[in-house]
Parts: sequence; structure tokens; C-alpha cells
Amino acid sequence: MSRKTLLALTTTHSFFVAPLLAFTMTAASVTTAIAAPIAAPVKDPASEDVARAGELYDNGSGLYKEGSYDGAAMAFIQAYELSGDIDLLYNVSLAYDRAENFEEALRYLEAYRALAPKEERAGLGEKVDSLKLRLARKSEAEANADAAQSDAAQSDATTVDEPKEPSSTEPAGSGSTSTDRDAGPRVFTPLAGVLTGLVVAGVATGIILGVSSRSATSDAQNQCSGGLCQTSASSDLDRARGRAIGADIGFGVGAVSALALIVVIAVNASKRSKARANAMLVPSGRGGAFAFSF
Repeated sequence: MSRKTLLALTTTHSFFVAPLLAFTMTAASVTTAIAAPIAAPVKDPASEDVARAGELYDNGSGLYKEGSYDGAAMAFIQAYELSGDIDLLYNVSLAYDRAENFEEALRYLEAYRALAPKEERAGLGEKVDSLKLRLARKSEAEANADAAQSDAAQSDATTVDEPKEPSSTEPAGSGSTSTDRDAGPRVFTPLAGVLTGLVVAGVATGIILGVSSRSATSDAQNQCSGGLCQTSASSDLDRARGRAIGADIGFGVGAVSALALIVVIAVNASKRSKARANAMLVPSGRGGAFAFSF
């Protein structure tokens, strides 16, 4: 019997900032320093260990679905240490990423990438870069928050006996961790707007000149009878031909502009999709999948 589950998610926001100023300044370095080393994959695990790893994986999956991401990460780590299945390292990274613990998410993703198949490494490299970017933004937000807390503490110390005016300013760093899901260029750019205008103008010009050409042709035909035409009929025909050519040009401009508009929108949509994909951590290939056989 086998079971296989794929965990996929997108990540937003930054993780919890410790309330004590003295500790928050070194939180990232302390976390890295005390982080337990990642065990090497075990070889030929015992059947009872594989069975227990399956139970832990089920526990982790349930906790993940409930939103208990730290607990899910712990269960996946224990399952990996018992089974040696490297896919669980990816699941650990996903859980920590969802918990906004970007340091640990990056550490376990790097561990998985070191052992992953060759065909997955390029995609994993992009996810590593995405995590590093969000980690840098989180660190910047924390630094801004620490600076704001320090300024507020100094202000309170110098005005302790004075009434305080309510402040309407936003806390520092409150908007510095904008989500990456809106990353990327807009689909409908100014160039797309110009092309849309050319499509409308070309088609409209073609229609107007086409109708006018048909009208001039009709006028010329009305001046002919029995194979004989009045002198003015020739000028009407010339006018009809000129407007017909103008109509063709107008329709041609509209068609070319419409094709260019489609290409521009398609390219922009593709760029936006890639930008949003790079802003989220998602599993690919075998990543995040864990199978047991009994």
C-alpha cells in the first residue's frame, strides 16, 4: 500500500518580531547559531521506522491543513529522520515558509536542493532567491520597527510628565513587507492603449471610407445610361477608387495594430505570471511529495 500527498502554498507577510529591543537586534543570528544540524538521510530504515514515519507524515499533513505550520514542520522533520526520504525536507521548508520563518525555510530548502535530482535544481534556485528576497525585506522591516520603538522609548522618557497627543502616523515598517503576488508589469500598458487606439481608428477609417467609396460608385453609375456616361461620372469613379484604397489602408492598419496588441498583452501577461511565480514558494517535480510502501 502506498500514499502520496503534494503540499503546495504561496507565502506572504513577515514573521513575528520579538518584543524586546535588545533581543530583536540579534534574533536572526541567534536563530541560525542554535539551529540543529540537518541529519543526513538514513540508509535502509527499519520497517517499524518507516511505519512510524508514515504516521508522523499524516500528523504533519493534518497540522499543515489546520494552519499549525510549526507543528507540521516538526512532524515532517521527525519523519525525515526516521525514513531518510529527502522529499520531506521540501515539506519542512514549505511549512516553515508558511509560518513565515524564512531562515529555517531557506535552510531546509537548501538542504533539499543539495540532494535533489539535477532537473529540479534550476527551479529550486529561483525559489531560494525568492526566499532570500523576502528574508531581506523582513530584516529591513524589523530594523525599521526597532528604530521606531527606540525613538518612541526615547520620546516617552523625555516627556513622561507631559500629556501626549494622539498620533495618526503608521508604525514604521508596517508597509515594507508588501506581498509579491502583485509583482510584475501590468498587462495593459500604455503601449497596449496606443495600439488599441490604432485598432479603433483604423477600423473606423476603413468603414467610413468604404461607405463613401460605395456611395461615389453609385453616383457614377447613376450618370451612365446605355453605355454612355456623363463627364462628371469619371471624377466620381476616381473619387470612389481613392476612397476604396484609403479604406483598405485603414483596415490594414487596424489589423496590424490588433495583432501587435495581442502580442503585447500576451508578453506582458507571461512576464507578470513569471514574476508572481518567483514571488511564491511552490513545489516542483518530486519536491513536497512523500511516498511510503508497506
